[in-house]
Amino acid sequence: MLFLLIESMTAATAFAVFGVALLYVALVLALQRKLYDPLKLMEHQVHIKRLTNEMKDMIKSNQDVSGKQKELYGHFKESMKAQVLLFAVLPLFFIFYYLLLPYMFSGVSNQTINIIVPLTYQGFFVLCAFILGLALGLTIRKFDSKRLKKRQTDNVSNAQATQK
Repeated sequence: MLFLLIESMTAATAFAVFGVALLYVALVLALQRKLYDPLKLMEHQVHIKRLTNEMKDMIKSNQDVSGKQKELYGHFKESMKAQVLLFAVLPLFFIFYYLLLPYMFSGVSNQTINIIVPLTYQGFFVLCAFILGLALGLTIRKFDSKRLKKRQTDNVSNAQATQK
């Protein structure tokens, strides 16, 4: 299918750019997972959602929410810290885009690939990295949410076993 889209960019160049984009996405995902545990981040987000709902119910019944606000603030702070850490991989994009790609593909800078609009090798890299990153990120997130649910059910069953 990719061969049909390539008009003036050679297939070898397109596959090489695709390979570099795949390498970039793999490095970014590995670094993000190394910097912060995604399950921990998801746990904080679950706690934030639960506490927000509890606070809404408390406000409706005119109860004091200051204790819940302090607890919510702690989870919110940890969640934000994790999300900021995930942006630490942004310089990696600039290294790939401005240094590695021009070095590797200096001889094909005027070649284009026509997908919807004509794209140079750098535009094709961004498109491939975006699509691969989105697909792999969503897939990994789905597996992580399953692992989180399993962890939560294991914690509940362990708590029930210790109470007996």
